Amino acid sequence: GGRVPAHAARDWLAAHADSAFWHGASVAAQIVYASHLFFYPLLFLAWWIAGFRRPEVRDRAHRHIVAFTVLNCIGFACYVAYPAAPPWWVTLYGATSPTPALVLSANVTLAMDGTIVQHLLATAPNWFAAIPSLHAAYPVLLAVLALRDRRRSWFVFVLIYGAAMWTATVVLNQHYVIDLVLGAAVAVVALAASDHVTTWLARRRGGAERG
Repeated sequence: GGRVPAHAARDWLAAHADSAFWHGASVAAQIVYASHLFFYPLLFLAWWIAGFRRPEVRDRAHRHIVAFTVLNCIGFACYVAYPAAPPWWVTLYGATSPTPALVLSANVTLAMDGTIVQHLLATAPNWFAAIPSLHAAYPVLLAVLALRDRRRSWFVFVLIYGAAMWTATVVLNQHYVIDLVLGAAVAVVALAASDHVTTWLARRRGGAERG
């Protein structure tokens, strides 16, 4: 209907809250949205453990850790330099700039549906970190790394997971589509920067071993 996808999807889910199907879809989206809290730490833990037996896994995990570290540093720097309101804040207050009084009185249940995501946002340390979306950036970075390593089955899995994550962030009124696009762009920049960091670290390590 020409409306912003995040707001239109949120209104649709709210209007169909009594439907078992759409309620299930909302719960599934919330699980996907919250999964990054567990998926990536467990993934890197698995790589770290496997690296004790397989040097190639250890080297790959090292490259990936550097890439994700650079990505997070860029993302956090953007949040400090350019705080951006998520769509659920716009649902509550429009284009009004946040004040301590508004933040303290914000009722997130009026702007998003689902107890999981509501509890996540109620305890989030920063509500104004919408650009870039790290929810979007993480799977993009992981997918590009999978392509580099020629791991096609892993790439397909990450592609599906990333598509589910991108969809969940929008339909739950957490991100605008532009936030996701900028997250993907930051992931590409982070990967390029991490290549230089990895090369620099390798040179330092090689110099230390020779010394």
